[in-house]
Amino acid sequence: MAAADRRHGRPGAADGAGRSLLDTASSLVLGGVVVLMVAVFAGGFLGLRILVIQSGSMTPTMRVGDLVVSRSTPAADLRPGDVVTFRHPQLEDPVTHRVVRAVRAGGQLEVETRGDANNASEHWQVRPTERVGTTVFGVPRVGWVFLLLFEQWGRAALVALAGLATAAYLLRWIWRAPRTVAATR
Repeated sequence: MAAADRRHGRPGAADGAGRSLLDTASSLVLGGVVVLMVAVFAGGFLGLRILVIQSGSMTPTMRVGDLVVSRSTPAADLRPGDVVTFRHPQLEDPVTHRVVRAVRAGGQLEVETRGDANNASEHWQVRPTERVGTTVFGVPRVGWVFLLLFEQWGRAALVALAGLATAAYLLRWIWRAPRTVAATR
């Protein structure tokens, strides 16, 4: 009977397993893309910023490739132990380090920060009303995905993958076996 079913275009048991795997994979890809997009856009509206750790200065707390979500906070609220993201005066990229001390001096806040793996501190000044990023949480190794998305080929691959998953999902829906209704006697 299974051979006859395949001959007439009806899926057999083996086809059902493959279809189920395709269904699951396409749903996971589509769901992942949607969650990623919602997280990025909603985070911006909520004052959250997504960063990727790109050096080992915060090891073992944060490692290269970890994703960090930070919230914009007034500098006056900084306390020792907070992990903050700030613009280092000599570097282009933002730096994420731990606050060692924050002291008011005149109209400025003098901040000392240090990476957990570093022996030397950075000293920088900020007005108490200016905002810095304080770490809300981190996700190990997920930052590599975001780094890929910053590359043009990474975005193209994501769009292609989402397109393929959508096509597979739609084809599965179009080609699904018609449902039969059991007759009652």
